[in-house]
Amino acid sequence: MLSWRTLQGNQERLSNQIQNGDRTVQENIQQLGEVNQNIESKQKELEELNAHVKAMGEEELLKVQSQLATQEAECKQVQRRQSELETARNEAGIKIIKPSRKYSKTKIL
Repeated sequence: MLSWRTLQGNQERLSNQIQNGDRTVQENIQQLGEVNQNIESKQKELEELNAHVKAMGEEELLKVQSQLATQEAECKQVQRRQSELETARNEAGIKIIKPSRKYSKTKIL
């Protein structure tokens, strides 16, 4: 009789453990579902942020490329102007030298 009561007590404890385990499994399944939803939400958020960062980077790249093109055009313009000024200076120097030679030739004659 004692062993029957012991067995019945063991059976009751095991039943309670199984019920508790079933509740724990259900709670874990629910928590897992919530975590998966949270992960999906955060993943979508991350994708949106990455797209935004990429767009900002492309905008910045276009801005820098535009500034570079403008500066290159200005540089070419300055180089042309410098070349024109050097040519004008050289021509002026030649004109100054030629009259001086003529003057000195006339003076010598």
